[in-house]
Amino acid sequence: MSLREYTTASTIAPPKFRMVVDAGSTGSRLFIYDISDRGEGDASVIKVGSIKTTPGLSCFIHGCNPEKYPTPSDQYMKLVRYANSIIPPSDRAATELTILATAGMRMLSEEDQNTIYSSLLAGLSSEPDFQYSITSISTLRGDLEGYYGLVSSNHLLGYFGELSTSNDGYRPHGSLDMGGSSTQITFLPGDRGPKIDLIEEREEVFRNLYVQSYLGYGADTFREGIWDEVAAKGGGEVKCAFKGWRGEWKGEKLVGTGDAAGCREAIRERIERLSSAKGGGGGEFIDIDGIRHPKIRGRFIAMSLYFFALDCLRVVGGDKSLAEGWPRPTMNEVLHATEGFCAMEWSELEPKKSTIHKFTRDWGLEHRCFEAVYIATFLRDAYGFEEDGRRVQFRFDIGGEEVEWTRGMVMVEKGEKRKEE
Repeated sequence: MSLREYTTASTIAPPKFRMVVDAGSTGSRLFIYDISDRGEGDASVIKVGSIKTTPGLSCFIHGCNPEKYPTPSDQYMKLVRYANSIIPPSDRAATELTILATAGMRMLSEEDQNTIYSSLLAGLSSEPDFQYSITSISTLRGDLEGYYGLVSSNHLLGYFGELSTSNDGYRPHGSLDMGGSSTQITFLPGDRGPKIDLIEEREEVFRNLYVQSYLGYGADTFREGIWDEVAAKGGGEVKCAFKGWRGEWKGEKLVGTGDAAGCREAIRERIERLSSAKGGGGGEFIDIDGIRHPKIRGRFIAMSLYFFALDCLRVVGGDKSLAEGWPRPTMNEVLHATEGFCAMEWSELEPKKSTIHKFTRDWGLEHRCFEAVYIATFLRDAYGFEEDGRRVQFRFDIGGEEVEWTRGMVMVEKGEKRKEE
């Protein structure tokens, strides 16, 4: 049996629940959905619970945090116990669990990925409290991650029918997603096109959509690249950190200067260098990783870190123009807000790091300056979003339901099964 597709599923009764783990670079998050049929042709799902555990699966190859979590399954039992508190015992055997890893695992060799996956499968299978059907433990392709995000966001916006670029049809919102190790963009680049079912005609959708995942361009990986450059020079000032922040990286001392404008320039220069090394350059906007992307069209929903970082900028920074334009600020409004935000004294922010922002953990606040500048720079100077346009909505939820790619995956799966019946 391939280590890429573990199957232990058995059908006992029509399942009421579906579980998916988004195994990201910084942690693994379990989503539990109610997939009960609510009428003919219904592909909707309802989230009934979620929980996250850290660190990410990829760090187990280095034996991370062995005292707390000796093995991946030790960590995942926290997720299992949470699931047991929601799903009745009578429904567990029919409930399928899929564990899909994203960019953190994509950056490992296939051998290392399989080592982690086989350990996780063996550990969970030996636990008496684990009563679910594992359908797959695998690494999710970046383009599928982007596609599922687009399905999820458009469904929550109220779209259930066909994708169309015609004037009288529905032009789907594009999706923007960013994590610690990668970022995804998905949108419809053409002016006109056929009507396609967004869920049931996936192959045709892929022929019309632009879907691109940029591995290594997640916020953590890109920031660490900038830190590498500073450390290689013996340490010193870091423009992309709050004023007065102090840290250490690869044995060198780093000091934040809170220079948002300088940070933006450093980010832009690094993107250009990385792209030039792969043959990119020469376009109106920066090529990304040597890839020339089509012109931006339509409106977008930006989820995950896009929302978390810029909402922190809005709440903590207190910029009036950004607040008035939220959740659809212009790129200029965001960049202007970063100037005052990054210049805030770290000595004043640090004591409040546990409570200062609802969506920021205490260990994450110190990186919000960089993340806010990086996001605005990437959107404006690399993707080519207009300086004064309001194409992008930064959203955590729509209609009270969280926007995340796992929902889109379950919707597509449900639609495909309905098509087979």
